[in-house]
Amino acid sequence: MLEFKNVSYGWKDCEPLQRELCFHLRKGGILSVLGGNGSGKSSMLSVFTNPSMLSAGDIMINGAEFKNLSGRRLFSQLAVVAQNASAVYPFSVLDFVLTGWFPWLGVMGTPGKKEISGARDILRRIGIADWENRIVTTLSGGEFKLVQLARAMVGDRRLLLLDEVDGALDFANLVRLTDILCAFTENGGSVVLVTHNPNLALTLDSDVLILSRNLPYMLGRAADLIVPDILEEYFCVKVGQMISSETGCRQIIPHMHRQHA
Repeated sequence: MLEFKNVSYGWKDCEPLQRELCFHLRKGGILSVLGGNGSGKSSMLSVFTNPSMLSAGDIMINGAEFKNLSGRRLFSQLAVVAQNASAVYPFSVLDFVLTGWFPWLGVMGTPGKKEISGARDILRRIGIADWENRIVTTLSGGEFKLVQLARAMVGDRRLLLLDEVDGALDFANLVRLTDILCAFTENGGSVVLVTHNPNLALTLDSDVLILSRNLPYMLGRAADLIVPDILEEYFCVKVGQMISSETGCRQIIPHMHRQHA
């Protein structure tokens, strides 16, 4: 589905953020990408919208080289939900989601019954069908993240590249997100999920990639890498863990130091 072969990337005229990065995301898999601020997580996804950031190596998407794909062919296979995107124009939610059909319709294409039906189906599956007439510029940050996710899922895309989509979500919508991603992968889709929440990677039972500017990257299963000694080394903070007596799930807890007056 998605493969990085000795990939180095970064900003022009700057030292690469990461060098010789290798991983393979299988069909139906989730790769959670963790790391400190500035380690290159978001920039890894930015490569797909700014190919000049790729300085070495090859990226393969469904067996084809990323650098040889046209924009329309690329974005008919994958979608990127950016970290800091905001609503600019006062589109309705339905009209905003319909813009996700651009790779198939082109700039001048007009959505027809098929596209409108498909967009409404995605809104229904995400659980926000009753939002279709709301104006995107009036949505909260968390609400807009769900609408962005809906736009990314229209059409027949099988690869989602999600940059901190969980960051603005409340507890209920975080649970909704996990359900959406699990259903997507059970139907053969694959997800790269940049997150600052190691517990989300544990909940999803995903593969994990931990990035750092000072240490070699680590790649493995969440159960093996989301453990106190590794997190303390990569994030330079003391952490603990607990096991839920109700669910049996393991959760990571950072040690917080309260300042006393």
